[in-house]
Parts: sequence; C-alpha cells; structure tokens
Amino acid sequence: MSITSSGSVGAVSAGGVVGNVSTWSANVKETAHSVVTSATKKGTVVISGTSDWDGSFSAYGVAPPAIPGSRVEFSGYTGADGEDTGGSISGPVIIASASTTVNIGTGEPIKWDVAFSGNGKPTLGSTPVSDSSAPVMISAARATVKIDGTATTLNVSQIALTLTCAISGGTATSNSEGWLKRFGGPTSATAAITVNDASIGAGLQIGADIELEIDLVGGGSLIMKYVHITDFSGVSVDNSSAEPITFTVNGTWNCYDGEAFGAMTMGGSSVWSAT
Repeated sequence: MSITSSGSVGAVSAGGVVGNVSTWSANVKETAHSVVTSATKKGTVVISGTSDWDGSFSAYGVAPPAIPGSRVEFSGYTGADGEDTGGSISGPVIIASASTTVNIGTGEPIKWDVAFSGNGKPTLGSTPVSDSSAPVMISAARATVKIDGTATTLNVSQIALTLTCAISGGTATSNSEGWLKRFGGPTSATAAITVNDASIGAGLQIGADIELEIDLVGGGSLIMKYVHITDFSGVSVDNSSAEPITFTVNGTWNCYDGEAFGAMTMGGSSVWSAT
C-alpha cells in the first residue's frame, strides 16, 4: 500500500471532538515474558502478558481540552487524504496531565499539551473524527498577571502551568481481556513564573500562598488559587550580553491555605473545586 496521507487532516475526540488540534500520538504495547527452562534447549520462549496503551495530543485554546483525572473515550483519526481513507485508534482512557506555557514575551497562542493512559482495550479501525470548530486562537501577548487580585508590577515574561492527576500503574482483571485498567487519584499542579527583574524574588516570599490569575486579551483567564511558593531558581546575570536579568518563581498548587479552600479554573473550565 502506498503512503499517501500527510497527517495534516488528522483529528481527535476526547469525550467530544477537540477543536484546533495540532498533533496527536498513541502507543500500543504488550508486556511479554521471557522464559528459559530445561525444555527450551538453551532457547528463550516468549509468552504474551498484559497489554497497554497511552498517548498524547496538543490543542490550541484557553481551556484545557481535557481535565486530568477524567475518564473519557479517546479517538485519534489520521484523516482521509489522497487515496488513503484514514485510520483510527479508539478506546477508554484516563487523562494524566495537561500543561501550557503562557509566553507573554513572544505572544504565542495558548496551547495545551495533554497526556493520557489507557483504561482498557482500544480498537484499531477507521472511525472518522471531524473538527468543525472555528480556527480561533488566543495570543499570550499583552496578558495581565494578577497576584491576590491585583495586577502585579512584576515584569512577568512567561508562566508555565502543569496540571496532573495521580494515576495507578494499572492492573488487568478477569473482565479486561488482558488490558490494563487504571484509577485516578488526587489532583496536583505546579506553576513556574519567569520574571525579568534585578531584585531576586521581587517582593514575593518563599512559603507564601498566593492567588495567581492570568487575564488574556481576547478572552479568558487562567486562575490558580492558591500557589504555594517553594523556591526561586535560575537567577541569570550575563555580563557579556544585554539580556535581561531573569529568575523563576516556582510554586505548587495548595488546595487549602489554612483558612479557606482554593480552586483552579482554566478558561472557564473548573479543574478542581472543593464543592
């Protein structure tokens, strides 16, 4: 069979069609067991064990296209292009993580990278997925960063957000046909705020809990309440160039600051709340 498909018309569904997908990938694997016995004549017998699959996809948009911990039906379609009718992989998954970098310094559009783990047997076929959404992307340029509800005077150039869900390693049961099934655990998140400033820390305190909000021009906000500041890293001073002095404020999401529960809301989608 000739290779005629470019991959430029692929699409993804993850509990619903995902708009503005840029890439997707999937991996299917088996855990094989090698056995040597007195009967194998110095050879190795390979016995099939359990099977598993995983993958990832990236999509433009302010809200994450899938929330870590959610159980969804994934379908990745290679797309029909030229003489090729396209192929697909479909099956139950659990979302492991979603991450984005809001690059105010370059103004790149907001894009989320999502990783998932298989939660049962997938199907290889040719199930079509079609993206009919509008090609609307939101730039990070001119974004406003707020700390505790007030626009910060810090010169923030970039913020990286990573949302994760603890997922079990997987186990096969008598009802899973040899495919691994998984369970989701607690939600966690991190924030890495890159600041251009000569004053290390710029008034922020290690150990403090802050409410971080990124308001995007053109629509949408990313809110993490609370970010527990853990460290300042990457202080960079280069005497041989005109590059700005930078450092990174690193923090871990804290669901309770000692007085009240926090929350995470990304582009209007609730990632975690206490209710």
